[in-house]
Amino acid sequence: MGRPSAPLWTLLTGLLLLANGAAGGAQGPLEVVPVADGVWAVIREFVPANSVVIETDRELVVVDAGGSRVAAQELLRELRRISAKPVHTVVVTSWRPDRLLGLETLREELPAPVRAIAHVDAVDRLNRADRSYLAPSVLEVARDLELAERALAEAPTDESEAALRRFLRDQGDDLGPTRSSPLPRVDLALDGDLTLASPRGTIRILTLPGGASGGELVVHLPERRVVVVGDLLTAPALRVDGYADPVAWLESLRRLEALEWDTAIPSRGAVLHGRLLLEIQMALLETIVDQVTAAYERGDALQELAIDLEPATLPFQGRPEALAAFDQALEGADLLAGQTWVVRSRDPRPNPSP
Repeated sequence: MGRPSAPLWTLLTGLLLLANGAAGGAQGPLEVVPVADGVWAVIREFVPANSVVIETDRELVVVDAGGSRVAAQELLRELRRISAKPVHTVVVTSWRPDRLLGLETLREELPAPVRAIAHVDAVDRLNRADRSYLAPSVLEVARDLELAERALAEAPTDESEAALRRFLRDQGDDLGPTRSSPLPRVDLALDGDLTLASPRGTIRILTLPGGASGGELVVHLPERRVVVVGDLLTAPALRVDGYADPVAWLESLRRLEALEWDTAIPSRGAVLHGRLLLEIQMALLETIVDQVTAAYERGDALQELAIDLEPATLPFQGRPEALAAFDQALEGADLLAGQTWVVRSRDPRPNPSP
């Protein structure tokens, strides 16, 4: 049987994964969470794209620059509170605008030159981008303003109310500049792994096949037992969209599993402690790939395929904590019910025959 044309297969399923061990919600637009020695997660409440700050003996490395001028300026304020050391490198985990559009603001406002590193896939997408690349970020800013207005009515403290009002003022002023902001410039397109040595601990920048957002960079801090995972793991919700490729995603998660870490910092949501979410997500992807592959081999109509995600089909029997976490995930699945997951130009079989 010949291979079907792209889009190759469609899964009529939506997934929501809830994280275990998640930190509490922020009281304002962002929260700085100490994660390990010299590592801070900047968790965003409304603009849902986190940043990470890593301290070396002489400088700071930032992971993801934020999705707007205001997001980058908020990050700069926190950088000055964290350390007086200069920022030398910004690592961008994926091509998505919410990781990249703050980059030029950082370049403008930081006193020393900044080197930006991204996956070669992200750079390729940027080189082919036009002004429409900015449209999702404009929509995000507008949506964030609506969320912040709602939160303001329930602000628990004067400090959080002041932070929300500042966010509304600054982010509202940012709608125009976001529409006309320059496309970001990347200095190093990474097509392999890169290690930055420091007495404070090694920083490994790893290129992975991605699957959630195309090619992705993961930042691994082995001595500090921390990994920055981009979109590969996401809390509190994992959205499966048209950019997802479960075969590549599963390959990336297997590489992630082989690394030494106790704490994962995703691009969206809270800091993750432990590996339960990784285990659940790998089991789900393995189940999806196996079921779609079997249907493909039978010649079934893949557009009509219903995926069985009942716990009995997954390796969680006899483990109450894993079953409870998986049940929580399924309880929220109606949020994405009916969402189409299109995998573009990939045969679902890991090693397809000609």
